[in-house]
Amino acid sequence: MPTMYEPPAEEPSPDNRSRPKSTPSQIPGWTWAFVAACIAIPIVALGGLIPGALGGGGAAACVAIARLTKPAWQRATLCTAVTASCWGLFGALIVFVAGLNSPDTARASQWESPSYDEEWQAEDELGSADSASSEQRPPRRKAPKPRRTDLSDEDTRREIYGLATRMLPKIAATKEKLEERRAEGRSTDFFKHRIEHLEEMRTKQQAFALKFYDITRRELDAIIEEGDAQEWPQK
Repeated sequence: MPTMYEPPAEEPSPDNRSRPKSTPSQIPGWTWAFVAACIAIPIVALGGLIPGALGGGGAAACVAIARLTKPAWQRATLCTAVTASCWGLFGALIVFVAGLNSPDTARASQWESPSYDEEWQAEDELGSADSASSEQRPPRRKAPKPRRTDLSDEDTRREIYGLATRMLPKIAATKEKLEERRAEGRSTDFFKHRIEHLEEMRTKQQAFALKFYDITRRELDAIIEEGDAQEWPQK
């Protein structure tokens, strides 16, 4: 008998072929050392929400890192960094809590601001103390005014004249040098600056004489005029 035609079986397409399912890598034995180190945090802290979160989070992170397909030394380095970070945060938490429990903080928390009545009472006591001390204190004496220089003494006038005219001989000599340079056609800038400097020094010395001897400008001009007329020496 003739057999019935059977079509050839279709070969599975590449898209429909079964692919091996990816299975997670095995956890190395050294991972449990990092897990134990992280779990030790809540044990050392004797419980607590934050220590428990640090320990559990660090242990889970170490297990996840150990399942990666990276080389063993990279996974071990990452697990070390995670464990060290967890313990570092735990240490910072201990320092923070210890600072809150310090004696200075406790005293500051126990301090109470004075009430309204206490403030008024303190101000009244302070005001009464000030008034009592002001009644007991003798009145202040005004400082005596400094004595003015006795210009009737010729030696004093000579001294003031010498101080006020001390720079005149240097100024005159510098002006002569300037004229000589100018006649020779040479530069005179140095001597001009020198004269300006000496004139400034003369002004400062006259101001010092007015303040030190406590005299007026008119009195100083009269002394200079008297000294020029009598040809007093310029010291």
